[in-house]
Amino acid sequence: FFAAALYSPGCDEASVDPVITGSSTTNTTVAGVVLNENKEPVAGATVTVHGNTTTTGAGGEFIFNNITVPGSRLFVNVTATGYFNATKAEPPRSGDVTNLKITMLSKTITHTISSVSGGSADLPHGSKVEISPNSVVTSGGSVYNGTVNMSVVYMDPTSVTFSETVQGGDMAALRSDSSSATLYSFGILKVVLEGTGGESLQLSGGSTSTVTTSIPPTMIGDAPASIPLWFFDE
Repeated sequence: FFAAALYSPGCDEASVDPVITGSSTTNTTVAGVVLNENKEPVAGATVTVHGNTTTTGAGGEFIFNNITVPGSRLFVNVTATGYFNATKAEPPRSGDVTNLKITMLSKTITHTISSVSGGSADLPHGSKVEISPNSVVTSGGSVYNGTVNMSVVYMDPTSVTFSETVQGGDMAALRSDSSSATLYSFGILKVVLEGTGGESLQLSGGSTSTVTTSIPPTMIGDAPASIPLWFFDE
């Protein structure tokens, strides 16, 4: 699914299982700041927390006073023009203030391909995203014919800023049997496809894309021969 962020299958399970399910709720004040990768405030970003929405101020600040959230793990979704979507999960501080710092990655057009002939978005370190011919549609399912603007960013799991920018932040996950897990990443690609008019694009049903993610040299010795495919639901 390319309309939002695509995670490469470069993740494996770690040994610690977080508690991310449950029906209990609690009340907390959620406050924080939204910054870009250069530590600059992102003003005018839309912040959503479990049905509650606000906009960041000039300093990137936001606040939700005394709202009801899941008792074990609240979830924040942030969108802003010119940035990849950002998300953050955090255990709420019941009856207190849950403080958050959310980092957004700038989104620029890195590659262009033809939807008719397809193509490949190659990054210098070896990662790439290959799009098959005639496989791109609009978010409504209509066939898209024209130039596809691709925004592709590689996230290095060995970077000191990785934990600040990874979707969700805590890498918590659910297996297909609904048991919980924590993912251990070997590398992530964030990919957005858009038309020349800025419209969201994605792969058509049944179409495939080959995604290649390089593994940092220091992590190759820990990488298994194969890794299950996980997906991220914003």
